[in-house]
Amino acid sequence: MRIFILSLWSSLSFAGSASETKMEVQAEPEAITWQDTQLDDQGLVLVIGLPGSEVYVDDQHMGSIPGNVKIGEGIHFFKMVTPDGQSCTVGRDIRFFREGAPPVVHIQC
Repeated sequence: MRIFILSLWSSLSFAGSASETKMEVQAEPEAITWQDTQLDDQGLVLVIGLPGSEVYVDDQHMGSIPGNVKIGEGIHFFKMVTPDGQSCTVGRDIRFFREGAPPVVHIQC
């Protein structure tokens, strides 16, 4: 029996952040196994809106506005609930490019 193993590793770095993907492929005469693992970048996002409102990211309570939330890169939904109960949601594709300047999400109802 022959087993072929192919491993691929890619790493991208920008000032202050990095993204890594690891892929492994193992092939046997009658089976192929594929594993693709994305290692998420985590970082701070500044969320601003009506002061004193609560913020939720992907339906998880994260604190009060204004404030920083720590999340991974990718598409996220930010919901603001104002002190009088009004709510609004915005979707954003979050990417971290440079240290010291977090992405900003501004929510307005």
